[in-house]
Order: sequence, then structure tokens, then C-alpha cells
Amino acid sequence: HSINISIILFFAMLAVSTSPVAAKLLNQSSQIDGTIIAFWRMFFAASILWIFSLFVKQGKFTNSKNLRRSILAGFFLGIHFALFFIALDLTKMANAAFLGTLTPVFTLILEIVFLKRKFNHWVYIGLACALIGAFIILWGAPFDSQNNDMVGNLCALGCSFILAISFLISEKVRQREDTIIYTRTLYSSAAFILLIPLLILSKNFIPNLDEGMIYFGFFYLGLVPTIIGHNAFYYSLKYVKPTIIATVPLGEPIIASIIGYFLIPGELFTTHWEFTLIGGCVSLMGIFLVIRNKG
Repeated sequence: HSINISIILFFAMLAVSTSPVAAKLLNQSSQIDGTIIAFWRMFFAASILWIFSLFVKQGKFTNSKNLRRSILAGFFLGIHFALFFIALDLTKMANAAFLGTLTPVFTLILEIVFLKRKFNHWVYIGLACALIGAFIILWGAPFDSQNNDMVGNLCALGCSFILAISFLISEKVRQREDTIIYTRTLYSSAAFILLIPLLILSKNFIPNLDEGMIYFGFFYLGLVPTIIGHNAFYYSLKYVKPTIIATVPLGEPIIASIIGYFLIPGELFTTHWEFTLIGGCVSLMGIFLVIRNKG
């Protein structure tokens, strides 16, 4: 079972790593802002799961408390995605990808301080390696002090903290509820929270139906990084601690760098590939240590 969870988390890491590249391509091709991308990602993810539930019965929540918790977690998840995609609009992809994956730092702090949990010392070592590797990657694409970049960096940092809260709530729900029952409500709540400001502030958040590639991009974000990627995380939350789950996406800047190199040559995640190579090896070693000692 331990091996199965490790395999699931590995493929989840691959899936979520395509998210920043897909979002950046959407932004470049159609000038769609981050909040709109976040809404449609959640809308398509929720829709796919509800349609699936029509054909394969999933049941319902075991109690109303878990339903309320799921809606609350969705509220935080919606804010997380909005902040992340806004960060992608405003700052370098390297900055957003790195700061947007610092969730394990916050989950570790929250678990130790509020839940009084203790971890295997190898988990701390692995987390440190993963973060050091991420810093090395970021060193190849240093921060820009321009206003937009600074706001984007802060948004990316904020989205990491918000996701940590969502993960902690999700862990409690997942002890009793099935993954699909939980995530279809989670994504629906996130989409609803994102829809409110769009209805007030944006009159053009529904692209023309003839722009098929835009909707394909939304569908892809809903299916691959969300249902395949995030659902795998939420499935694993029943068996391992939130900090362990949150560490896995630290591999995202590495994989996204490789994908971005081929698909978006002008938007490299790092300007020096030696930083990506060294930092990537250190981060992956750290993630391996965390997953291996996740008990």
C-alpha cells in the first residue's frame, strides 16, 4: 500500500506540473486574467465529477458537518487558485511556481503548533532538501523588484498559505468521506466563490463559443492537474499527513521548467539551466525522502 501511495503521488506531481504552463499559454494567447482561468478550471473539474457521478453512483456525505467542512475547504481552494493564477499574470513563472509550492512549510508549522504532531527526522531533512533545491532553481531567475512582480510574488506566497489551510481541513474530511464525494463538492464550492467577484467585476469572463481552444485549455486544467493531480492528493490525505502531500508539488518548478522550455521558449522558468539541474536533483531527492518516510 505504501508503494501504491508513492506511485500515486509521483503521477500527481507530473499532472499538477503542467498547470502553470497551460495557464500561461492561455494568458498569452487570449489575454485571459488569472481569476477567470481559476473559475473555469474549478467549473470544469466539478462538472466532470458530477457527470461521472450520474453514471457511477457515489453516495453522499456521512454527516452534515463534513459537508460544511468541504464547502469551507472549497472556499480556501478557490482563493488559492485565484492568487496563483494572478501571480502567474504578474510575476515570472519561476517565482510563481516556486512560491506557490511552499505549502509544506505552512502545513508543517500548522501541524506542529496546532495539532502537536511529530514527524520522522528524515521528513524534516527531506523537506529542507526540497526547499533548498527550490531556492537554487529560483536563484537562476532572481526576483524583480518592480511593483507588479512584488505583488505577484506576494500573491504566490499567499496562495501557499491558503492551500495549507485547505489541506488541513481536507484531511479531517477524508478520514470519513470518499474522494469523489468530497472533491466534487470542494471544486463546486471553489467555483462558486470565484464566480461571485467575476459577476461583479468582470462582464467578459465567458469566452465566445467559437474560441474552442480556450475551452479546451479550461477542460485540460480541470481534468489533468485538478482531477488527476489534486484528486490524487486528496485521496492520499486519508493515509498520510498533509505536510507530506504538500511537499510533493515542490517538484513542480522542475518539471514545469522542462515543459516550458519546449512550449514557451520566451518564458523560461530559469535563465541558467545549471541551476535547474542542480536544484532539481536536490529537490527530487528531498521529495523522495519525505515520501519514503511519510509514516
